[in-house]
Amino acid sequence: MDNLGKALHIGVGVLLFIIALTSSVITYGKLMDYIDVGLRVSDDGRRAEVSSNTYGLQERQITHSEVIMTLVQIHSTNATTISVKSRNVSIPKVYSIIKDGDTIPAHQILVNNSPESINEYEFHNDVAKGVYTYSYSEGNKTITFEWESEI
Repeated sequence: MDNLGKALHIGVGVLLFIIALTSSVITYGKLMDYIDVGLRVSDDGRRAEVSSNTYGLQERQITHSEVIMTLVQIHSTNATTISVKSRNVSIPKVYSIIKDGDTIPAHQILVNNSPESINEYEFHNDVAKGVYTYSYSEGNKTITFEWESEI
């Protein structure tokens, strides 16, 4: 009976070790995914409006997180207008920082010509998760994002 108790303790210990190892591997994977997205979002050098100069591309695929980052930081970009055509949307949503020829304050953005606070506006409701293609026009300083596929 003594050996049975020891075997049971060892078995439970092994089972708990396997559960702990599995959960730590899953947590590590999710954490690394979040870190990867955070690094992509924080890399200003890969913003859509400058990537054509940096990478020599007119179009490239980007994720929804970079679209949201560009919208939030529109006042520090070269663009004055951003057009986002998201999934299942026939008419793209237009974001701008120019109203009647003047730049609006840095804490605001025009969403389809309606002023909104950048800090309070919920961009994630307008930008579906997935992969987007972008194009940037220097002539009219417009970035166009078009939803392409799921991630």
